[in-house]
Amino acid sequence: LAHFEGTPPRVVGISSDDAERNASFHAFLELPFELLSDPDQRVAKLYGASLAPATGAAGAAESAPHAAFLVNTRRQVIYL
Repeated sequence: LAHFEGTPPRVVGISSDDAERNASFHAFLELPFELLSDPDQRVAKLYGASLAPATGAAGAAESAPHAAFLVNTRRQVIYL
């Protein structure tokens, strides 16, 4: 993470959880970057990281896969 500090780039996390749950998760893990909420999966779909069936018990909730992207100032993905 230290390698990416500064402006630009800016490190953010995006989760499909709502803002309240993200705030709790962010505080619990003491994350050193912002955690944004994407409950409608709008951003996830743009980057091909939308909902996928969760593994485990039948009837388990869906969850978005974990992914890392480096996007330049021209909004081009330069690392996946």
